[in-house]
Amino acid sequence: MTTSDYLIVFMKILGSLALLIYGMKVMSEALQKMAARNYAIFSVQ
Repeated sequence: MTTSDYLIVFMKILGSLALLIYGMKVMSEALQKMAARNYAIFSVQ
């Protein structure tokens, strides 16, 4: 493998990790909103 091949593999891994972290952030925010909405519903009753 040449240096450019290693660079391509490194960039793919870095991009995959960035997408994973972004997806975890989005899902975390969605879960927090859903939990807050459900808590508000149960606290009123």
